Amino acid sequence: MARRTLPLSLVAPVLALAFTTSCTSVAVPPGGATPGAWPAAETRLAPVDAAWVESTLGTLSLEAQVGQLVFPWISGAYWADDDPEMAEALRWVENDEIGGVVISIGTPLAYAAKLNALQARARVPLLVTSDFENGGPGMRIAHLYALPTLLSAGGGTSFPPTMAFGAVGDEGLVERFARATAREARAVGVHVIFAPVLDVNSNPENPII
Repeated sequence: MARRTLPLSLVAPVLALAFTTSCTSVAVPPGGATPGAWPAAETRLAPVDAAWVESTLGTLSLEAQVGQLVFPWISGAYWADDDPEMAEALRWVENDEIGGVVISIGTPLAYAAKLNALQARARVPLLVTSDFENGGPGMRIAHLYALPTLLSAGGGTSFPPTMAFGAVGDEGLVERFARATAREARAVGVHVIFAPVLDVNSNPENPII
C-alpha cells in the first residue's frame, strides 16, 4: 500500500520554518515603503534546505504529518524534569510529533531550559512561537528581582505598548523596536512572534484588550 501523505502545501512550510527561519525574506519596494506597495512575504529556501524538507516529509507517517500542524500552549514557567506538565509536553513531542509550541510567560532561564529539553527530544525541530504583541519581549520574558536588594535579575526588554508606536508615527523607531524584539526572542529559543496584532476593544469589561 502506498504511503498516505498530507498535501505538501500544508506540512512543508512548518518543516521549512522549523529548520531555517532565517531564510524568510520580504522584498522592499524601491525607494522604501509606500502605502499599498508592500508585497506578501516569501519564503525562499536554499536547494539543500528544500531537499531536507522533502526528505524529512517522506519519513513521516500520516499521523506525524498531522502532528506537525499542531502547536499546543505551554507555560513559560520553570518545570522540573519530573513535573507532570513537563512529562505531558515530552509525550506531545515524542509520541505525537507536534510541530511546535506556543510558550507563555516565564523567565529567560526557564524558557531556555524548557525549550532546550523539548528540542532535544524532537525528531523534527520544533517551531517555537509566542505572543509578544504588546510591549515587546518584556510582556512574556518576565523580570525577576533578587531579595532583599530588589536588584534586577534580568528579563526581556519592556517597551511601550504597541499603540504608542502607532501614535508616534516613526517607522524607523518601529523598525528598531522590532529588531530588538526579534533578537531577544531568538536568544531564548523563540522563532515566531505573534505581533503586531489588532484587538478590537469592544468590551470595556475586558482589561486585557
